[in-house]
Amino acid sequence: MNPNFCVLTRQRQGEQKKRYWRRFLIALLAVFIIFGCGHSEEKEAAKIIITSGEGQCGFQGETLSEDLRIAVLGPQRPYGWGSGQRHPASKVRILVEPLRTSKSTAHAEPSEGVTDVAGTFSCKLTLGEEFGDQYFKVSCPDFPHLEPVLVHAVSGVKIENGFQEVMAGNELPMPVILTVKERKTPTDEFKPVVGIPLYFQQFDGKAAKLSQT
Repeated sequence: MNPNFCVLTRQRQGEQKKRYWRRFLIALLAVFIIFGCGHSEEKEAAKIIITSGEGQCGFQGETLSEDLRIAVLGPQRPYGWGSGQRHPASKVRILVEPLRTSKSTAHAEPSEGVTDVAGTFSCKLTLGEEFGDQYFKVSCPDFPHLEPVLVHAVSGVKIENGFQEVMAGNELPMPVILTVKERKTPTDEFKPVVGIPLYFQQFDGKAAKLSQT
């Protein structure tokens, strides 16, 4: 075999390997540029989201059964060629406080804390002695520019069988029961409230029907 041919063959193989690795590194670099190689821990709060615990009902002075769960997200950060995305904001101070009236004893426990690594914070809500609508304000005190979020609860009403699942077109197996009770002072017993008008409104499902509205 011609030795010059062997040398040329090895040189071509070497050049092919170089081209291969060059293309591989360019592709790898493109992947890192487009998708990023991770992001630093977000510490700036830009958005508050209530993930669960909103709109609960209970009697006056009662601690609601479902935890209020709050998520805090940071501002949109550049991500590849897109418009950016939000990441959970950790170690952000959260304050949950009732919008008080003169006789309100409503409170959250704990009422203050910091978000975890997933950007979440949880607490229990206790209703005050007011009958009817009650509101809690969720804020990030270290970020005064961030608009607080209001959480709504209803005092004096309990709903039974409010969450049921059946096949489409079937009737729910149990009736939805609303109980309305009130007490004048924290030491009084709860008494049924008579003569309060109640209305049921259908939101979703065109074929759904209510036995009473």
